[in-house]
Amino acid sequence: MRSQSEHTNASNANAASTFSIQAILNPVSDKGNQNGHPTLVARKRRGRRALLPKMSSSERGRYYRQKSHAYYSELEHKVDELEMHVRYLMIVRDLRLQRQLAEPHLRAGSLEKIVREYLTLFRNGLNTFARARTSFSRNKSLEVPIAFMSAFMSSDIRFGDFHGIDVILNQWYRYSTYFSLIKVDVVDVDITETEHELIVRARNTVRTRFSRETIKMVFPHAMGNESLVRRLIGAEVVNMNHTRFYFQSDGKIHRLDVDPDYMTALYNVLGNMEDVAFLLRGARMAQSFIGDMEAYRSRSTSPCSSPAYERFELLDQDNQMG
Repeated sequence: MRSQSEHTNASNANAASTFSIQAILNPVSDKGNQNGHPTLVARKRRGRRALLPKMSSSERGRYYRQKSHAYYSELEHKVDELEMHVRYLMIVRDLRLQRQLAEPHLRAGSLEKIVREYLTLFRNGLNTFARARTSFSRNKSLEVPIAFMSAFMSSDIRFGDFHGIDVILNQWYRYSTYFSLIKVDVVDVDITETEHELIVRARNTVRTRFSRETIKMVFPHAMGNESLVRRLIGAEVVNMNHTRFYFQSDGKIHRLDVDPDYMTALYNVLGNMEDVAFLLRGARMAQSFIGDMEAYRSRSTSPCSSPAYERFELLDQDNQMG
């Protein structure tokens, strides 16, 4: 009898011990159930709250396949950007070496290659280097064009009525953001030698596609002419540029001139000179420049007194688009 009692007590002790462990692992409700006994509740899992809506197995599978595909696409894009970055840095290195070996007697072939590489570098404006236009000025991929331009252009290069690599870079920024497409193709290149410099002339086409942003930023006076705006939006305008690169004896470009033929390009789209004259009469265009020129005239920073990134930030203020 005593043995049976001891066995019963041991069983009760084990049960109590088990219950105590379960009570710790599973917090109990402050209120009892209808029988007056405490009710064990499921322990909440720690971690993130599920943000996904309820989905069937097939929907969940499709979701994760799409997520995986997006991840690998983004990874491939980053690899492509890195390869492009390395390739252009190698081009900069090779061209700088060629220029050093060619001094003091510059070789025409080296200069032609520099010009072709420059126009190829910007064949899609700055869209090649950055997808988010509001982050252009902060995107590290801008190191590629800046490195190239710094290697082969004087820091105070003359561009139209202005000076500085940052002005050229900012114009590429505007072409890349004001138009929904930009594509540059080299037609031909020739070289002329003078007593003090070598001039490399390049004919190149610039294909742009107009958007409402184009009208707003370049032809704001036309915004009220909705019929003309509709004809322009989506239109591809092909402009023939005559670009001249002036090289000094150090192998660097000290002056860049671009002569576009906007009149012919717009006439080929609109088909009449009246509309072309109206567009050009109030356009924010001067020589090859587009957009408001006041940002260049009013800047307080000289072309050589700050890094290219900081100078580009100054000129970027009028282009902060959401």
